[in-house]
Amino acid sequence: MFWRQVMHDLKQQFPLTAISVYLVPPQEHTHFVQRQTVDIAFGLYTAEGIDTNAANLAPVSMRLVAAPHHPLSRLPSVNRDDLAQYTQVCLTYVQDDKLISEALFSGNYLGLTMFEVIRDAVINATGWALLPYPLVKGALEAGTLCTLNHDLVLDSHYYRYVESDNRGVVATALLNKVAHFLASQN
Repeated sequence: MFWRQVMHDLKQQFPLTAISVYLVPPQEHTHFVQRQTVDIAFGLYTAEGIDTNAANLAPVSMRLVAAPHHPLSRLPSVNRDDLAQYTQVCLTYVQDDKLISEALFSGNYLGLTMFEVIRDAVINATGWALLPYPLVKGALEAGTLCTLNHDLVLDSHYYRYVESDNRGVVATALLNKVAHFLASQN
């Protein structure tokens, strides 16, 4: 919903400017910016996965979630062994011409390239996932997702951006809208 509204607003503000949106996992952002395929890229990075060319926008809390009718949602608390028994829906990306999935505890996963699609698969009870709170907030409030109670230590995540050398007026406007949205989520 956020991106749909932002793209609409940008086209209203800059009606004669061509704007393209290309969705790729954060691990592929630097490649697209360096090749000048895109001017700016936004994504969620772990502390270890932060690209040196990326700039920080905001820390993002993560939630371990499942559908209310998923077996994990019925447990008072989950651990690694519980999670390993069920499909994890996780982020997948290309690195050195190989498909890499960020599965946490087992080889039982469904890898997808967009957090929104991961969220939707979890809502459909395909499995469980670790997702950014701003993305699942509405589904948690609506009861279509449940937060799993756990004692796991989760990596810190940061919403960051990578940009080309010459940020234009449209990329600046987009950056400001994303920063404003993230500030309103805390």
